[in-house]
Amino acid sequence: VKGYFGSWFNEKLYVVDPREGKQVDSSEPLTDASPFLKKRLLYEWRTGISLLSHDLANYEGMCLGPKLADGSRTIILIADSQDQYMGLLNDWFKVLIVRL
Repeated sequence: VKGYFGSWFNEKLYVVDPREGKQVDSSEPLTDASPFLKKRLLYEWRTGISLLSHDLANYEGMCLGPKLADGSRTIILIADSQDQYMGLLNDWFKVLIVRL
């Protein structure tokens, strides 16, 4: 379909530790100097659509999955296809394994 081939998403998942946060005074506006949480990149991947590959997915939902026998955690991501938009998109689940 003209205009869609070559489209892609660069997906990133970050982790923050709320225990490292500092109290923010709700009466003060947020600025660049506000004590924001530091984030760390956990995973990065790319999805796209081409003539031979239709794995374009914008993951919009996630939840914790089961804990594995080795103690690793799983994260389950979901992307919907907008009702299989133009016959090109699919619904996707992606499972990430977080090894501690």
